[in-house]
Amino acid sequence: VSTQSTGGVDLGLNKSQIHNLTKQALAYARDYGNPDPISDPYFTFLRHKDIFDGHSWAEGYDYSGRVLTWVNQQSGGEAINSYYALYLLGLALDDQNLMDWGRINTATEISSIKTYQLLSNATEFDRLIPTKEINENYRCLSILIGNGASGATYYGPNAQFECGISFLPVSPITSELIDPTWAKEAYDWLQFHIREGGLCVYPNPLNMTENPCGGQYGPDWWGNEFACCPTNVGYPENQWRSYPDWFPYMYIILAMTDTQAAWEKLQVESLYKPTKDLPFPYMNSYGFVVGYQYDLCRSVALFTVATRLESEQSGATRISKPEETLYRSFIKVV
Repeated sequence: VSTQSTGGVDLGLNKSQIHNLTKQALAYARDYGNPDPISDPYFTFLRHKDIFDGHSWAEGYDYSGRVLTWVNQQSGGEAINSYYALYLLGLALDDQNLMDWGRINTATEISSIKTYQLLSNATEFDRLIPTKEINENYRCLSILIGNGASGATYYGPNAQFECGISFLPVSPITSELIDPTWAKEAYDWLQFHIREGGLCVYPNPLNMTENPCGGQYGPDWWGNEFACCPTNVGYPENQWRSYPDWFPYMYIILAMTDTQAAWEKLQVESLYKPTKDLPFPYMNSYGFVVGYQYDLCRSVALFTVATRLESEQSGATRISKPEETLYRSFIKVV
C-alpha cells in the first residue's frame, strides 16, 4: 500500500490490514459515540453523554435520571479525551462528520467539567456550584453523583487524588480544559494540603533516614521502591498524606499559570537523586523509572510543559474560551 493512503507514513501494513484496523477503530468509536445513529442501528446514540448536563456518566446514561446515586462521573478528563479521540479519528480518516461529532462533544464536555468539577472563586458559573461549603473547601470536585456530589475518590480522599482524577489523562486537549485562573487557585490549594498532611512514602527520600510509617520491610529497609503509608488501625491520618508520584499532575496544573516554574520543578539532576519538588526515587531496583503515575509518564509531562514554553516564547496566544471556538467551528460546518 502506498504511503499516501496512510497520510504519508509507512506503517508497515498492507491495504487489507489497514482496512481491518480502520473498521476496528470505527467500531470502538461507534460503541460510545455513534456519529450516525440514524443509519447505524447497531450502536446507541451517545452511551454516556447527558445532553442536559453536558457531561457524561461513567456507567452510561440512564433515563431514570439523576435520582440514582450510582450514576456518577469521577474523571471528567477521561470523558473529554474520549470525545477528543473521536475528533482525532475523524481527522486521521478525513471524515468531516466524525470530526465535527468529536468537536461538539468535546466542547460541551469541557464546558460542563469547568462548571461542575474544576471549581474557582472567579468562575462565571459560580452561582451553579452546588453548595457554599463545596465552593469554600474544594477546588476539585472529584465525583459528580446523580443526586449530589462527593469530594472523595474511590481510592482515597487526599487533595492530589481529587484534582488529578478530575482532569487526567494529560493530552493536547488538557490545556483547553484548564484555565489559568483555576490553575493558580488549585495549585495553591494543593500546596496547602501537602504542607498540612505530609508525604506518604518511606523511607523519606530527602534524607534517607526517616521512615514516617513502618512498612512491611521495617524501618531499616533501604530499597527505593514506592510504598504508601498504611491507613489501617493506628494510622488514621495517613489517608490524607500526599503521594509523591502524583506531584507531576500538580505541575501540569502549575504549567497553565506559570510554565517556567513547572518546567523547573520537573527537572532532576539524576534519576537516582530525588529533589524537594519531586521527592521520590525515580529508579527502582529493577531499573524502572517509577516516579510517575501509570497514566502520566515522564516524557509526556516534560513534553506538555516544554511545548507550552515554546508556544509562549514564540508569542502564540491561548484560546480564551475553547468551547465557543469549537461551537463556532461546528456550526460553520453544518
